Amino acid sequence: MPSPDGLIVLLPAEPGHAWHWWRVHDGVVGAEQRFDAEAETAPWGDVGSVTVLVPAGDAPVRDRPLPAMPLVQALAAERLGLIQGGLEPSGRHVAVDADADRLLSCNVAADEMDRWMAALAGYGIDPVALVPAGLVLPRADDALVLANLGGQLLARTGEAAFAGEAALVEALAGDLRQIA
Repeated sequence: MPSPDGLIVLLPAEPGHAWHWWRVHDGVVGAEQRFDAEAETAPWGDVGSVTVLVPAGDAPVRDRPLPAMPLVQALAAERLGLIQGGLEPSGRHVAVDADADRLLSCNVAADEMDRWMAALAGYGIDPVALVPAGLVLPRADDALVLANLGGQLLARTGEAAFAGEAALVEALAGDLRQIA
């Protein structure tokens, strides 16, 4: 059975910068395209399913082992911990999930989420998922994976997915070997 057709859209890290997007057809991701949202009309036509990658700088991900408790309880505990640990819990969107015995969590400022959703709606996109861009990189327990995706530097370790800014890389993965 073929995969659904659609788009993958990478939102810019800064307002006013180009969007990057890829068409998906029969499960194959096409060539990277650029879209200047300030000067062009949406180039993608009928889109099908759309997965949106949000900037890693705005949506860092914590990646840790699942605790020894039922999955539903672990997800709820992580969600509560993120909400209670924030300075402005009502001004945050929190997401948690499990993947391969790992607990992934992310929180995003509500105003960022609102800005993204308004921009997407303005171009006729109703996404099926918003995914932190850093999660496109493979997880490596003993290494730092670095990549440039659509002009955004991304980083992933065994414990986090984040923007590949020099200070963050040094603080979160300074002693790990690097894979580009």
